Amino acid sequence: MTQYALFFESGGPVFGEGYIASVRIHGRALATCDEKDGEFELSGVNPGSLLGFGRTVNEAYQDFVESLRCTLIDCASDAATFEEFRREVQDFFDTNDPEADAKWEVARDRARRGELPNDLALRLEHLGR
Repeated sequence: MTQYALFFESGGPVFGEGYIASVRIHGRALATCDEKDGEFELSGVNPGSLLGFGRTVNEAYQDFVESLRCTLIDCASDAATFEEFRREVQDFFDTNDPEADAKWEVARDRARRGELPNDLALRLEHLGR
């Protein structure tokens, strides 16, 4: 399996009880490509509790972002106030997956040394074709 260290940014409006919050999250994810079936898995490093799956890295990212969106909606529905929502989102973002973090560091170092296959860009270009 080939692993890629990725940075991501996502977010948007979240509607809570008596408030609308604009949430923007910048984090790290580990993309793992299973060469046997060509499937991708994106696992969150920060936040550490997100997963996304797909036939391409783009599909896995979209699934990952949908998981994030659903989590933010859940946080808003659980929180009685904006301050509670803010705390829940901060706690969620602060979760870290130590195993994914270690794998992310290895993948980042491999990319810096030019040891990763250069086929991820090709798979990105074929989205929707």
